[in-house]
Amino acid sequence: MSNVLLTYILPVYNTAHYLTKCLQSLLNQGLQPEEYEVIAVDDGSSDNSREVIEALAKDHPQIRLITQANAGVSAARNRALDNARGRFVQFVDSDDYLEENVMGPLLRRAVDEDLDVLMFNFKWVDTDGNFIKVSKPLDEMPPKTPVMNGPEFLGHYPMMQYVCWYLV
Repeated sequence: MSNVLLTYILPVYNTAHYLTKCLQSLLNQGLQPEEYEVIAVDDGSSDNSREVIEALAKDHPQIRLITQANAGVSAARNRALDNARGRFVQFVDSDDYLEENVMGPLLRRAVDEDLDVLMFNFKWVDTDGNFIKVSKPLDEMPPKTPVMNGPEFLGHYPMMQYVCWYLV
């Protein structure tokens, strides 16, 4: 049985410029290396995205690289899901990054409360990392929303379209 709590799913296509920051942010979440894995799927990149991933994976065995011919972001995510070992999954786009130590507390809440899905807010920033706005799909919810089942949640709150807003 796997002890991996979290699988980050990272579809990659020609984002070498952003990858180091993205991957470093996943490594800096306050989790022990055995608690998580990063599955990066290089979806036929023509830049040096694969080499960036390979360089970081040398020192971080929790980073796994899968390569495939270009088939699109959904195919890359599905390929990663087929190989995921984590109890939970977090979808991350390769041109995004996480603030340090945010996923650890979210993952602990999901584990402690035996959740199926945890939805959270995030910030929009420009390419230089300058703050643009906070995206608050949970704006009207109290700071710690009570646990509810799917139909209850969808009866109160709309389903948001970005997969990166969820720990599943």
